[in-house]
Amino acid sequence: MYKKSLLVMLASCFLGATGMAQGNAPGIDHSYKPMMIKLDDKGQKFIRLITWHQMWVTHTNNNPGTLDVNGKPQSSATDIAIRRSRFLVQAQISPRFMIVSHWGINNQSFVNGGGSGALGTGSSATAQGGKRPQLYIHDAWTEYAVVPGKLHLGTGLHYWNGVSRNSSHSTLTFMTMDAPIFNWYNIEATDQFARQLGIYAKGQLGRLDYRVHLNKPFAFGINPSTVSSTAATNVLNENWSTGGYLNYMFWDKENNVLPFFTGTYFGTKRVFNIGAGWYTHSGATA
Repeated sequence: MYKKSLLVMLASCFLGATGMAQGNAPGIDHSYKPMMIKLDDKGQKFIRLITWHQMWVTHTNNNPGTLDVNGKPQSSATDIAIRRSRFLVQAQISPRFMIVSHWGINNQSFVNGGGSGALGTGSSATAQGGKRPQLYIHDAWTEYAVVPGKLHLGTGLHYWNGVSRNSSHSTLTFMTMDAPIFNWYNIEATDQFARQLGIYAKGQLGRLDYRVHLNKPFAFGINPSTVSSTAATNVLNENWSTGGYLNYMFWDKENNVLPFFTGTYFGTKRVFNIGAGWYTHSGATA
């Protein structure tokens, strides 16, 4: 009953706000338009701004033995959290040269997600505080169009991943509420939230879309001399990694200006692709 009441309330607020907007400004187009600052008359040079905030209101039936912030048994909990808060800037400073910067936070609630060393957070029953989360860089890369549309080369902290479509999933267009997380095959192992420092090439040859990369994974793991012969773990090394993903677009073609694969187009495109990819990092597992 609680969940149903909450959903009805949210739906009513949305419908009411929509009705007021239509009543106050009839005939105005409120459909999505990119936020862009044009740097020339032809639109070949521009700065595009993207921002998104995903908020979760949750009610959870806890497992037996769960404790609240005061260390007392808690059978259920209700929470409001920031699942994602992101900002992205795409600067097309010439017809061939592009700069992308993407930063933000993830997973802040009233008890976790706070910045390291933040004062006045947490309690005796929690290990983390929820205040003042650390804003950090997700993407920071530059790209040059060698052959526009067919071959683009870039370098930096990037998201042009291999293995599968969902390894470079957009967080704006999920078909479901969220991703299962394991779709990012290396998440926080030797990457920075699914990104690594490296060089990539991407483009489209007819209906074939491709992306390949040569990366320097983050050094994270344990010393090889301490690894048991039966263990499976991250091993420290300085080896490079390679990866890529190729897919053939049978129906409508998709845009690959940015690395984020769309989850759903809400009926605006008909997509049927077949793809394959890989990722290798020699000596990283024992």
